[in-house]
Amino acid sequence: MSTTLSTLDLVNNVIERCKFGIGSPLAMARLNEAYRRVCQPQGMVWLQKRTTLTVTTSATTVALPADIDIGKPKVLGGPTGMLITIPYQPWEEFLLQTQFYNTTATSTGSYSAWSYATNYTAAANGTCSCTVSNATIGYVSGTAFDDSWIGQTIVINSNAYTITAHPTSTTLTISPVFASSSATYSFQTSAFYAYLAYLAPAAAANASGSTTLPFIYHTKPTVLTMSASQFFPSPDDFDDVLVWLAAASIQQTYGIVGWQALREDAMQAMAPLIDVYKSTNLDVGLMDQSKVTAEANAKRAE
Repeated sequence: MSTTLSTLDLVNNVIERCKFGIGSPLAMARLNEAYRRVCQPQGMVWLQKRTTLTVTTSATTVALPADIDIGKPKVLGGPTGMLITIPYQPWEEFLLQTQFYNTTATSTGSYSAWSYATNYTAAANGTCSCTVSNATIGYVSGTAFDDSWIGQTIVINSNAYTITAHPTSTTLTISPVFASSSATYSFQTSAFYAYLAYLAPAAAANASGSTTLPFIYHTKPTVLTMSASQFFPSPDDFDDVLVWLAAASIQQTYGIVGWQALREDAMQAMAPLIDVYKSTNLDVGLMDQSKVTAEANAKRAE
């Protein structure tokens, strides 16, 4: 994390670099744009996050975190006591895995593959039973919820709550606790996209309880505001790159001569930093694995 220059400092640097009258909102917007550009090429160490995925009883799917950058490397581990990594498989391979191994499992949680897909959920309306000061609600009618709803917003009695868990087939856990009087209320939710992880074989599902799996992934880049107390998550080494990229973008917009050279300087300075700070826990595919092996063999042959 940057610890030297706050977003306020960086905005002032961009304005000074441009040397003509731009406003701080534009400078901050272009800094956020530059930060997203820095985060695009690779999975970066400051974007890595570790969490756990809880697979409910007998389930073979689980919702991936709402803040996941789905295109970046991710690693799913086995349950407690199993020091294994569950291999990721693209859909065509995963379907074969399900076909050939759906009756085979050495023990609960011994999944042999996982994959994921986008899950679109339409807006829902229904009724639910709620108890004042209680975090758990029971839904009486409406769309059947699943784990993809975790992290989404549900509006009950005109108040918005965040769905934090789906303990059973007929209950949801919300945050904050329910604030109105105990009764049955109407609820509304908005349509959303989510990513669901699929696990195989089905025989590895826990029929008597939930299963917790460690999950390491990369989050989406943060959008910051101008403040003396806010800092970009990237290390100090990237501060100049962010300023140069932001200034070049503004100069391009206004047709200022020299923006190409400034952007080129920024990209050249960024390239070695990306190599240093890219995450090392990569879930490499077969092509990446072959490339790594070929490079290692070439070095040994020197």
